[in-house]
Amino acid sequence: MRARLLHRIAYAGIQQDKGNNLIAFSGGVDSSVVAYAVNLVFPHNSLCILGRSASLPNDQLEIARKVAQYIGINLTEVETNEGQSEQYIKNEGMSCYSCKTHLYSALNSVMTHAKDNQTAPRRVVLFNG
Repeated sequence: MRARLLHRIAYAGIQQDKGNNLIAFSGGVDSSVVAYAVNLVFPHNSLCILGRSASLPNDQLEIARKVAQYIGINLTEVETNEGQSEQYIKNEGMSCYSCKTHLYSALNSVMTHAKDNQTAPRRVVLFNG
């Protein structure tokens, strides 16, 4: 099963000379397993992206940092602003949707930045846990 998983990651991901592999990372079990596996296959061009805002408790932020360090993968923290969203503030059952929308908007910006800052055409793949 492990070999099959790593094979699927290798098939979906990008080799070092062709682009970057980004992981939507929270430090929780799912995204940590994905980060570990992607980093096994692509150790030189994988990067965890963590959305950081006032809604993320400091202890969770520290756990995410420690997990990324333990895995041995680079971590970039990106500010998100879901706390400014009226939908998020009202908390009428759509807060998770609103939070994820802001997070994935931030991840799209990171992906665009990663693509635009390359000297040659390169791809960016986003893995999600």
